[in-house]
Amino acid sequence: TPVLGETVNTVNATSIAKERGIAVVESKFAEIEDFANLISVVVKTDKSQHEICGTLFLKRDSRIVKIDNYYVEVIPSGYMLFITNKDVPGIVGYVGTVLGKNNINIAGMTFGREKQGGNAVTVLNVDAHVPLNVLEELKKSKDIQDAKLVKL
Repeated sequence: TPVLGETVNTVNATSIAKERGIAVVESKFAEIEDFANLISVVVKTDKSQHEICGTLFLKRDSRIVKIDNYYVEVIPSGYMLFITNKDVPGIVGYVGTVLGKNNINIAGMTFGREKQGGNAVTVLNVDAHVPLNVLEELKKSKDIQDAKLVKL
């Protein structure tokens, strides 16, 4: 609703998505794997494909629980910084230093990794917009592949 400027609800969401060229597929499984209730969104472009999964804890606290192959626990709110990186020592310190010197406060931080020392994702809830020059500075680290800001 905030992005589209119109009311989106369970009745009209499918038709609004179709109008915008978004394919919607609903699947239900009787067998529970990781979560009793899980919603999954797959975004495909000509360059890449990404999956984000979310759930509700205690029927009211929403969480992003999986990004591609990485299990995380992210509060989907406000400004969120998504970083893909190597799972090596120093990432937390580097990210904190870069954000701190640019006066950007970290409200929450979570990590997900494939395996120890492998590829990883770092997700931060931050209190303010992260300017492009700060994202570029984060990407200067040899251990950070990408950094993107999302605002909900």
